[in-house]
Amino acid sequence: GLIELSPADDVALSKRLLGNKYERALKIAKKMVKEGKDDKPVPQWMAFYPLLAAKTFLSVADPESSSGKIFNYSGELKELKGINCPVLVVFGSKDEYQENPQEKLKILKNIMKNCSTKLFKNNNHWFVSCEDKLSKSICNWIKECIL
Repeated sequence: GLIELSPADDVALSKRLLGNKYERALKIAKKMVKEGKDDKPVPQWMAFYPLLAAKTFLSVADPESSSGKIFNYSGELKELKGINCPVLVVFGSKDEYQENPQEKLKILKNIMKNCSTKLFKNNNHWFVSCEDKLSKSICNWIKECIL
């Protein structure tokens, strides 16, 4: 089985955070990687967190990266269509990194054949203060679907 916790669209988030500077940020990170500076931090204005390396930035923000393609909710989600094992997808209703998580759960349920979804009301991306509830939910899903 596969469990996906808060599978946010990182490319969409990057575009939202960087706005009209997104394309420029991609060019800078690609240039840094080409010059062998892939482990060097990107300029501070384009870093989502301190000391974000150029190659890590691209893995998150570049729509051509493998992780950039996986949860591109505006795309075909081809990588997910072939998953045949049982899948559990969980979002917090107040996920700060993903707009409209309830809609994303519906999309994923329609894309993957054997997909269960769960929305934790009033919880964020990190499921802070509902860790016990989350772990119980996961254990119950494993008992029902896998064992």
